[in-house]
Amino acid sequence: MLKNVDDIELVQSHAKKIVSHEVLDAYYYFVGIGVTSPEFSCKAVNKGEVCDFRYYVGKEQPFAFIINQKSLKFYFRKFSIEEYGMSVEGLKRHIQNETVELKKPPRREFSVDIYNLETARNVANYALLRNR
Repeated sequence: MLKNVDDIELVQSHAKKIVSHEVLDAYYYFVGIGVTSPEFSCKAVNKGEVCDFRYYVGKEQPFAFIINQKSLKFYFRKFSIEEYGMSVEGLKRHIQNETVELKKPPRREFSVDIYNLETARNVANYALLRNR
């Protein structure tokens, strides 16, 4: 669920930044999971020019995505790797034809660019919906 009612305005503002219909579908899919999930609390954030949406479990942030005009960059944070066993290899088994970028330590996270709803669903099934 959203952490703050003010986030609704940011969620709407972030959506206006997206110019691709396919990416907008993926955006609404990820936000929809976040706002209805009993597992996560979520927050829309602006950090300067960077717009992102974060998933929290308590104070930990296992997942987040950055909103771009033509893509979403979905991040698997350190907590998701250590607590949920998320891995590049595991993600690659759930997606096809997408590049997974591994960040070097000390960040210990990895990301995938999302260009369409199909990839968003595959990523969500691996990460956000893994317990359903």
